[in-house]
Amino acid sequence: MQTTFSRSIAAMLGRGAIASTALGGISTPTLFGVDIESDELLVLDRGNASVSAIGPTGFGGLTALAFDPLSTTLFGVDRDTDQLVSIDPHTGAGTAIGLTGLASVQGLASRPSDGVLFATDTDTDTLVNLDPLTGLATPIGPLGTPGITGLTFDTTGNTLFAVSTITNELVTIDPSNGATTVVGVTLRNVTALAFDTVNDILYGTGSV
Repeated sequence: MQTTFSRSIAAMLGRGAIASTALGGISTPTLFGVDIESDELLVLDRGNASVSAIGPTGFGGLTALAFDPLSTTLFGVDRDTDQLVSIDPHTGAGTAIGLTGLASVQGLASRPSDGVLFATDTDTDTLVNLDPLTGLATPIGPLGTPGITGLTFDTTGNTLFAVSTITNELVTIDPSNGATTVVGVTLRNVTALAFDTVNDILYGTGSV
């Protein structure tokens, strides 16, 4: 896992987010990030860790990003308003979808095979589903590991990765019940993950 990106994803605040996408009209794959200090959607360069601003999201607390390849929708969760948000990848503008019913969503991932949205609630350490049409969360099960953030699926869509900001471990999560399995210890304060499905690389960001 590479952990090269820093300030521009607000990783020092522990509230950044990244997502890897493949969109028409945008270079493939594209690694997006959010800087909550400027409320901007960013494009991250995987080669040198530089960032380019796309535009303001209109939301000040985006803590998670996920791309659904089926609907070609870039989703985010805004912790300030507890809402699921759709984001225009060309302008950065966010549109509220609806309340999640949770106060501390810190991870978000879309399963590439069916577009199902998974998220983590760090208040209760629970894996949940989010309805992409309403934003409403439905609990799946306890994670068993505290401080889980940065959800992302691998290239096959069969493995759900995440990191714990409490134990500083990379883990996998069973999407059916939330159970976690430790992969290994990562760097300190990694808070966001994204999988480059073309090059089969897992990226992470944080105040490391």
